[in-house]
Amino acid sequence: MIGCTSSLTVDEVVYNAKKFAGRDAAIASGLALVEDPSLEIAPVTRETAQKALRMMKEANLEPRDAIHVAAAIESKFDVFLSIDADFGKNSPIAVKTPKDALKSILPVQIISSTR
Repeated sequence: MIGCTSSLTVDEVVYNAKKFAGRDAAIASGLALVEDPSLEIAPVTRETAQKALRMMKEANLEPRDAIHVAAAIESKFDVFLSIDADFGKNSPIAVKTPKDALKSILPVQIISSTR
């Protein structure tokens, strides 16, 4: 396993894919996510929800952000990847962009292009 996401991500991926690309694309996107062997899908349990609600209060996280972080913490991950620029402001675990995470593990520099 390389990464972890909460089961809430399945809803987010399928919902957005359906909105922008249609039902068939949404189902294909959801299946690609859940069938990826390098990705653990952490369940959102009662304990996850309780932890998320505490984080909403203590760290001022948004509801979905708190659920994702709580699931990551319960799955023993210490870094959270997000493309949401505001996500990491109050997170109790480190938040990196996927690009920054790759920079920290790859031996070569990643060069971004604006083309």
